[in-house]
Amino acid sequence: MQNATVRLDSDVARYFKSSEDVNVALRMVIALTKTVKTEETPAKVEEVQSQAIETVAETDNSEE
Repeated sequence: MQNATVRLDSDVARYFKSSEDVNVALRMVIALTKTVKTEETPAKVEEVQSQAIETVAETDNSEE
């Protein structure tokens, strides 16, 4: 696994509390991109979105 440092513009950075939040958001984008590329059914899109929302919620809850 390769680690990288990425500089976020301030207007983007204000939406994220930590690098983990950024990673969760990027993983969601990747999952949704894969779903669109493979022309999945709407049910599959909803499933991926639900999983992403749950992951974000879990991240939010673990930081409290």
